[in-house]
Amino acid sequence: ATRLLAGLDEDDLQLLWLLEGQGMSHAEAAEVLGLKPDSVKKRIQRLRARVRGEADDLGLDDEPGEHPRVY
Repeated sequence: ATRLLAGLDEDDLQLLWLLEGQGMSHAEAAEVLGLKPDSVKKRIQRLRARVRGEADDLGLDDEPGEHPRVY
């Protein structure tokens, strides 16, 4: 998980923290970040897909097709 997070830029980390760490909705995170809720939704979808791909590349899957909840 540390290797996955180390590869993220500050904006991505902030978005993850607001949504996952603070439990904010897309609308709440959008307000904090000065973005539209749809932009937050698209960014987090792309970010989660990227992290899933990197987890696959690092062999961090518990089972094929399943991913640890680090994103």
